[in-house]
Amino acid sequence: MLHLAEDVGVSANVVYHGKLAKEELEALSAGCQLGIGSLAYHRLGLTEICALKHREYAIQGIPFVYAGSDPDFSAELPFVLRTPLDESPIDIATLAKFAEKVSIAAGIREQEREYALHVLSWDRKAVKLGAFLQSVAHGSSVVGEASPMVSVVLSCQNESIHFADAYKSVAHQTWKDLEIIVVHDGNNDELLDTYKSLLERYPDVASRIIQQNEPGLAGSYNSGIESAKGKWIVPLQADNLIRPFFVSLAMEHVVRRPELNVVSCAVQMFGHETGVWTPKRYSPDVLKEENTFPGASLFRKSLWQRAGGYASGHPWGLEEWNFWLRCMRVGLVAKQLPEPAALVRTHAGESRTARPDVRREESRAMHQTMLADIYGILPVIDAHTVLARLSKESEERIRERTEACPDLPYPYFWLGLAHEGRGELPEALGYYLKAAGVSSFEEWQPYMRLVLVNRHLGRKKAEEASLQALMERCPEVGRLLAMVGKTVDRPGNA
Repeated sequence: MLHLAEDVGVSANVVYHGKLAKEELEALSAGCQLGIGSLAYHRLGLTEICALKHREYAIQGIPFVYAGSDPDFSAELPFVLRTPLDESPIDIATLAKFAEKVSIAAGIREQEREYALHVLSWDRKAVKLGAFLQSVAHGSSVVGEASPMVSVVLSCQNESIHFADAYKSVAHQTWKDLEIIVVHDGNNDELLDTYKSLLERYPDVASRIIQQNEPGLAGSYNSGIESAKGKWIVPLQADNLIRPFFVSLAMEHVVRRPELNVVSCAVQMFGHETGVWTPKRYSPDVLKEENTFPGASLFRKSLWQRAGGYASGHPWGLEEWNFWLRCMRVGLVAKQLPEPAALVRTHAGESRTARPDVRREESRAMHQTMLADIYGILPVIDAHTVLARLSKESEERIRERTEACPDLPYPYFWLGLAHEGRGELPEALGYYLKAAGVSSFEEWQPYMRLVLVNRHLGRKKAEEASLQALMERCPEVGRLLAMVGKTVDRPGNA
């Protein structure tokens, strides 16, 4: 190299350090802005290389340039620049622009080191090798068995500003057997234009865009998962991100433990509020009290099918918490990664502590009525009391839900509780009958309220019919009301 420097007349700009020990090398690396990787291995007849120097740059957090192809370093990673593998001169202007960009990019070196730790470590490589050897031993296809397809469902609910960032975070995944399903509500031409440009930028990424069949986040996820080709699903809202190693890291645990049907992770919050959320370890008792799974978790499509998909209807969200609880019903086997591999964008006024206490209380009460078999009879009846004092804001949102989703029972039921709480019993009766008409057979709550309202109105035959229907669905509550035998004026007095 010294001779080459002399030949081109740049000796004064070249420092040869010779052999350096670990500490000396780390000190030198800390001051480096750019590393030069392998550039001319085509002269050896090679088209792809796993160069040690690339990995050393990565673990030191030094952005670098290389030619051709290295399987661990996609050209889309923000800390690498890939040049053509041929005899053409390197474009110095492009190189200088890249060097300037990475020198001012916040956190780029930390991001590169984190990538190296999670993607390049020997234990990660050993898992992949073990999966390959297992697939060979069992005569299975590596793609079909050891590397199943993962479908990322990207939900765009009136969100186009950050959509491209979310899409890129998926396109940069190191797990390559992957498809992106973009789900939109049909009202965003800007998003469609952005999607077309992303298709051109990432031609090798399997992707398609569909319009959701039902409204809301739950409807968006259900539409995307229904059409997914993969056996594994990652739902992602369009203003959030996932780190490049998330899917690979999650799938490595699936290979180790085939009984898993969910792999979640810690969450890095960014935007208005920052910090790391490490959810509590999953247990049924803890999950009943709070959601311990971030939305962007990996789960089997078969689990979603057995759970009945995401449930719509809640006016203030909680679709994801509701989903995980219904997964618990059918057998949830989870692994939580300690790494903050999911990134959630926060906005002013959206944190749980920023919500009015009344809305939080009402939101939780609605959530409990949707999962009566999980929370139990008495807590659910207590939730009726809360919803009898429904706020005007919540009531308006619920009415919108009945218009958008006329086949859902719970919005009708909540409106019935609000009217009953105000003493408007004929109106309450109408909503309870609507709720009963579109409920599954197991749903007992509308019939409980019908018994009480009909009793108050002196409608003896209607009360008896409602009590009979209640006894068929929930004998415990039916026997209780039969013994009480008195009128109540408000749900809180039941």
